[in-house]
Amino acid sequence: MGVKGLWRALNPIKEIIPISSLRGKVLAVDLAIWVVQSETVTNNVYDCIYLRQTFYKINHLLEHGVGVIIVTDGRAPHLKAQTIAMRLGVDLDRNNKIVQRRRFTKIMKECETLAKSLGITVLKGESEAEAAAAKLQQDGLVDGVITTDGDAFLYGARYTVTCW
Repeated sequence: MGVKGLWRALNPIKEIIPISSLRGKVLAVDLAIWVVQSETVTNNVYDCIYLRQTFYKINHLLEHGVGVIIVTDGRAPHLKAQTIAMRLGVDLDRNNKIVQRRRFTKIMKECETLAKSLGITVLKGESEAEAAAAKLQQDGLVDGVITTDGDAFLYGARYTVTCW
């Protein structure tokens, strides 16, 4: 969900780098960010733009020698689940799951299957993907995190890539 105004506050210290400078690095990708970005495309002529975008983004990173690990969300923390449910105008079930989020879940599973078929490791976080990605970075398993969710910093990520 992110921290309101964080990217604006960090703007003075951001670095714009070419993707070629990431060669040899391994990045953890918050898959939900890519899916949400693809779903906001207007004038879309493709039925499954999210699969197309996921394929091309993975391929682009691999072509530039960047290793990829896909990270997905586990169970949303209660407060986040409540916020999402309120935004969608739906209810939570007794297991703290958002009712009527089946389409998003289906899309995520399709993207996970695609990534696995490309030989990409897919990990499911206990809760939020950016938390799991930040932990991978803290443990030295990845060099950075691809996300636009500022929560990654709150979870301890030291290096993020927001767009490329």
